[in-house]
Amino acid sequence: MTLFCEFLNGQILDEQKESMPSWRENLISTAQGNHPADLVILNGQLVNVCTHEIYPAGIATTGNRLAMIGDVETAIGPKTEVIDAQGMYLVPGLIDSHIHSESSGISLTQLARLLLPRGVTTIMYAHEIANVLGLEGMKLVRQESQQIPLKIFFEVPTSVPWASGLEMPATSLSVDEVCEMLAWPESVSLGESDYFDVLKLEPHMLAKLDAARALGKPVNGHAAKLSGKPLMAIAGAAFDDDHENSSPEEVIEKLRLGMKVILREANLPWLAPAVTHNKIDTRNLLLCTDDKPVNRLRNEGGVDNTVRIAIISGIEPVTAIQMATINAAEHFNKSHELGSITPGKIADILITDSLENLDAQIVIANGEVVARRGNLLLNLPIYNYPAWSKNSIHLKKTVSAQGFELHVEIKKGSAQVRVLMVSQGGWVKTWKIEKLPIESGLVVLPEILAINRIAVIERHGGDGNIALGLISGIGLKHGAVASSVAHDCHNIIVVGTDLEDMALCVNTLSEIGGGFVAVDQGEILAQVQFEVAGLISEAPYEEVADQLDKFAEVIRDRLDFASDIEFGVLNFISLQSSPHIAAITDRGLIDTYSSSILPLVLSLNPD
Repeated sequence: MTLFCEFLNGQILDEQKESMPSWRENLISTAQGNHPADLVILNGQLVNVCTHEIYPAGIATTGNRLAMIGDVETAIGPKTEVIDAQGMYLVPGLIDSHIHSESSGISLTQLARLLLPRGVTTIMYAHEIANVLGLEGMKLVRQESQQIPLKIFFEVPTSVPWASGLEMPATSLSVDEVCEMLAWPESVSLGESDYFDVLKLEPHMLAKLDAARALGKPVNGHAAKLSGKPLMAIAGAAFDDDHENSSPEEVIEKLRLGMKVILREANLPWLAPAVTHNKIDTRNLLLCTDDKPVNRLRNEGGVDNTVRIAIISGIEPVTAIQMATINAAEHFNKSHELGSITPGKIADILITDSLENLDAQIVIANGEVVARRGNLLLNLPIYNYPAWSKNSIHLKKTVSAQGFELHVEIKKGSAQVRVLMVSQGGWVKTWKIEKLPIESGLVVLPEILAINRIAVIERHGGDGNIALGLISGIGLKHGAVASSVAHDCHNIIVVGTDLEDMALCVNTLSEIGGGFVAVDQGEILAQVQFEVAGLISEAPYEEVADQLDKFAEVIRDRLDFASDIEFGVLNFISLQSSPHIAAITDRGLIDTYSSSILPLVLSLNPD
């Protein structure tokens, strides 16, 4: 393996060479009053994120670029489209610094339909499809991204699979494949990376880091709860930012080491004191959505909601907007085109009557009015994915109820068994030890303990292994629930009380190509189909959101799924890269701190 990839020899860099943009002449002419503008906005209150000011100003555009700011009435010609902002605020289009779009369950096209009317005009796409479909999957979403008005830049997947030997992957990405993606003009960074491999000086990881540095692209980190000397090593040699932070103190430490910190919606309320109490400079703080299902995106919003939460949490409104505009643009080397309402930038503008609620009245993207009062004005057709991207669930064999029985080596007695625990909305996982009875060589679950069975089934055509476990905090009292979305390798995960129902859940997922399934007493109560890679649906986002709402209602009302957690908790119980001390994959129970597989049964005590 060479330290640098082919692109360092200049063999792929030609993709990024551009001819002189044709827009310059028109912009220069319009700015000097020699040519009328295509679009003029009058009577606005400009939110200038460059200076942290708000003041009266108009805007004039030519093509997709901003040409004039201030007194722009002289730019109005007979064909100029004129918008009277009536004193409303003019805010730069919002930038989501890190979003796993597949976690929404919808395509990029449908995500554009949902986000653009909210004023989100740019996203930094974090991979998931790569974990199932590899480089070809990334090429597929790249192709789709080029056909929609939402700007999509790629955080190139680094660690696919995340950890060797702890989970059966569908595919893996070589150093050369990562380098190929880094050379795409739409790629802005090397995506979230495994700090274990960095600290162990793994050659493949160092090669990827060298490649990103050679192209001047930042590296996205994933180093929650890392501190002291290890963090110093990571900050100095690898990560330029991190979106996994567990405390305000951790945020401060990373900022002091020169890292950018991306605050995500899920943990922003308890991280905001890092800003509000310490009065720190916020130029190195960004905002993101990370993972969010489409029903919540529809109800709450994307990074626009993260901005609102930041403001509610005590961060001054213009400061919060800076985090989702110019701070992001500068970090990802896009401030020459995005992030502010200044001459020469692409005309992405959110017009709102309130900075606190950021309710978009008019949205302009690429110089065109694309939405008014929450309604998209563009017709974006359904994007049809090729057949090869579907039917990605390849079970070794049909799953039976017997496959979920927990056998032990004694006929009767008791067993000391590890039980996963889920709390705080499903984001914090630990384990406890329970003494459970053994009958006829099987571990039995007394109903009074409120413990459910859990299993992860390899679904990529490998060995078909089924890893068994036990879990508390889910709360199921009936039936079973299964998902083909299980970070990072997206094997099938199922939790339940009845073995037959668990088997029916898994086999139904296989038949529909992925998604979610709920079963009780042999009846399929609800299902949501994710036919593309077992991760996303081709359907309009409204349909998928309705299906997810119904699914959540069914499993709570019919199966007694815990009301204080989202059923999406299933998607993360296999996750090994976050600050948890336990996970379960198709290989077994995982200690994520030591990257080791733990025995489920610790000891047996015969009667």
